[in-house]
Amino acid sequence: MHDRLSRPAIVLDLDDVLANLRQTLYRVLSRNTGIDRHWQDWPNYDLCAHFTLDKSALVTMLVDEQVLETCEPEPDAAAATACLSELGYELAIITARAWHPQANAVTQHWLRAHGIHYDSLQVIPLGGNKLEVLPNTEVVMAVDDHPDNIQRYQEVGIPALMMHRPWNVTHNADRIHDLNAVVELARERMQAL
Repeated sequence: MHDRLSRPAIVLDLDDVLANLRQTLYRVLSRNTGIDRHWQDWPNYDLCAHFTLDKSALVTMLVDEQVLETCEPEPDAAAATACLSELGYELAIITARAWHPQANAVTQHWLRAHGIHYDSLQVIPLGGNKLEVLPNTEVVMAVDDHPDNIQRYQEVGIPALMMHRPWNVTHNADRIHDLNAVVELARERMQAL
């Protein structure tokens, strides 16, 4: 086991990696706009365009409908993060939820309520650069669903895995379909040391 201060880190996105936000967004946005555009048909994550909303109306709706509070975790999120932690990895969650006025508190509560293991949480603005808030240790892997974040990680030499989602299918990256793949890769990395 690694010393707490020198553990290698895995950076995890939250929405649509650990949390199934897409289903909650689809339900809330369809009900409130009358537009039935399923998340499986989203070629990108431009919710304003998909549901003909301006950004202010979208944010108000998402906060009022408590989408962050009510979304479900991905089925393997708690078990995968527990296993990664047991393997000796520092788990850093970096999420672009700063659009919500209470994003940090809401997110911490959600993570605890769903048994998601983590060592640090950074909440950044939408479109923010996750590289600016990386943990102060060796980052050995990053998992995200947004192509821009994957590209940024790759540009600085961080191995990045793209969680396969409809809005990222046209982008080249090493893809995974669930968090168990992250656990297996992390386990292989530890065994190779």
